[in-house]
Amino acid sequence: MKRNKLPIIAIIPLALGLGTQAAPAQAFFFEDFETDSILDWFSTETGDEKDLLVTDPDPLQSDTVASWTQFQSLMAAPESYTKVDLDPNYNNFIFEFDFFAKPVNAAPVDNYLNDQYKDLEFQLESFATEEWQRISLGFTTSRNYVDVHNLFEKFVNVKFNSALESAGEMFFDNLEITPSAPPPPPPPPALPATGGQIFSSGGEVVVQVLPNTAAFTSKLCLFQPYYNCFTTNKDVGSVYNLGSFAPDVELVFGIEVQNTGNTFRMGPRERNADGLVHAQVDFLSKNTARVGFEDLWKCGYCNYNDNNFIFLGGISNNANPTINSITGNLFNIPTHKPFNFSGVATDPGVYDTLTYQWDFNGDGIYSDFTGQKGLWSFTESGIYNISLRVSDGRGGFAFGSFQVEAVPESSSSWLGLLIVGVAGILLPRSRR
Repeated sequence: MKRNKLPIIAIIPLALGLGTQAAPAQAFFFEDFETDSILDWFSTETGDEKDLLVTDPDPLQSDTVASWTQFQSLMAAPESYTKVDLDPNYNNFIFEFDFFAKPVNAAPVDNYLNDQYKDLEFQLESFATEEWQRISLGFTTSRNYVDVHNLFEKFVNVKFNSALESAGEMFFDNLEITPSAPPPPPPPPALPATGGQIFSSGGEVVVQVLPNTAAFTSKLCLFQPYYNCFTTNKDVGSVYNLGSFAPDVELVFGIEVQNTGNTFRMGPRERNADGLVHAQVDFLSKNTARVGFEDLWKCGYCNYNDNNFIFLGGISNNANPTINSITGNLFNIPTHKPFNFSGVATDPGVYDTLTYQWDFNGDGIYSDFTGQKGLWSFTESGIYNISLRVSDGRGGFAFGSFQVEAVPESSSSWLGLLIVGVAGILLPRSRR
């Protein structure tokens, strides 16, 4: 029977050693002692289930719970436990239970939990007021599964028992062990504003001229995907609709300084003759960017506010990569024989790093192989769809695939011998 209880959380390293992969199990859980299979097994062995039951000490509850002595007896039954599989890349899990104490002295509980993780401050007033509360203990293990009996034997019956032996009368209910999800991946590095890029998202692109500090007059031009100069920095307040562009195309804007004849483009410094970055791109929202240009050659101190513009509408700060080539369909590949595969992709984002991930078993999870090229083999014959996902680390993806026909190794060998034999029979023989 679940209750709403005050949570207490600790994180505990647990050295359980190495082991083999257990049968899949999502969680170990029993909600009520009197209906759980653990209790059923124990009562079969002892013949007396009532020895393991006490009435809930909370007058507002009517279910059955376990005392500390009964709880230890239950945890001594290894035949009743399962193994909880963990993420092999993140071997953490949560051990939770409901705890009720009539403390003679609450200090051992306080000291024990605080010793596990000293950076946390636990609120333990409910122990003194005799209320149920939920305790959540986070573990890290070197294994890729949790041996539940081993956990209780090493933690509950040893550490917890010795720490709380003078705490007073205690009761337990609703035990649960669940794999904890890995933390979310860190966000990708922020795109640089200085030297930044703008990409098309497929809609109409609108540009507005903002106030500026420039003494020079400069034309604002589109250099890629085609050349078009359409306004100057002196036309403050003017709005221009450039129309639509194909998605994932870089829109390279720049200025042509009329007083000096210099041209400066947005993007990395290599695009400019003086070898410096001359534009700063600040995305104010998903489809709105403020762009400031520096109009001086070798500006020294570049403040990027000589020419200011707002770009909005069909723009983005990222573009999807493109797979330019991938291995073609392969036929009559013997099982157990490695074959080569590869893919090549490009990305208009000059600051992006591409990751190649492959799915060979068709489960839709791109974790079988990581890399641009490699070797693979199949152990069973059949037609396999091989899928490639290329990601740029900023939410951009490209997908490609090819097929492999795997045939039994013996069949392909016999086929080759048969062809050689037939050829030998059909070849003309010289007369003596």
